Amino acid sequence: MLDPMKQLLFLPLLLALGSCGQGPGAAQAKTSGARSRPTAQKGTEKKAQAKHPEVGDPSVHGALSAETLFEIAMRYFNAKKFDDALLHLAMGIEKYPDRPEFYDARASILVERKEFTKALADREKAVSLSPNDPRFLVNRAFLYFKFGRYDSGMKDLDKAISLEPLFYPAHFLKARMLAGKKAFAEALKEYNLCEKAEPEIAKTYGTRAFVYWALGRRSDAIADMKKYAELTKDPKQQEMAKKAIAAWKAGEVEKKGGK
Repeated sequence: MLDPMKQLLFLPLLLALGSCGQGPGAAQAKTSGARSRPTAQKGTEKKAQAKHPEVGDPSVHGALSAETLFEIAMRYFNAKKFDDALLHLAMGIEKYPDRPEFYDARASILVERKEFTKALADREKAVSLSPNDPRFLVNRAFLYFKFGRYDSGMKDLDKAISLEPLFYPAHFLKARMLAGKKAFAEALKEYNLCEKAEPEIAKTYGTRAFVYWALGRRSDAIADMKKYAELTKDPKQQEMAKKAIAAWKAGEVEKKGGK
């Protein structure tokens, strides 16, 4: 295990890794269809309005399909215009109260604003409307963990995995929770499934490295951190990973020298 000073050194790295993939909309990966969340749109607001003249014009929202209204809301979401996104999501909920994606997306914004109680209510509504959608189960599990409801969160994750055995968000969140409980051997199994599901996602290696280190598998920890440094696109995280590798290698030399 790292000594306390080295843990402080790597805290920024751990915080960055921990936030990856568990924020708003984390479990929307690898989904398709009308309910999936669109990615950020490039271009100006004017171009967006050229494609959808109804953007910003509430008078025509009554004629919009659920898919189009959701797309407009998510365009605002991706632009971090959360008030506008909330307005359109509220319109969607009013017109299409049985569509779970509106509640789940609104919960994402509430999480951003740290309104976790309201967010959980929306996530529970989404799951009640679509109980076998692994995305909504994982997103609700994240909030259960926020409230210390560990067993409820794990139950959601296990159900999500039973529905989609290689669903990356479920395995990654489960691995994080197990590692937090110091169940490192079990966490390692989940990280290995993460790698199998999505071998090019950097955060798998950056977080699994600390599990390897906790298990005494020093060379594997260093190899994973090197892989993380290769895959991450964030220069700051690359630098932190290099510092971790250097410190771990120095610790290995000290360990051998003390024998």
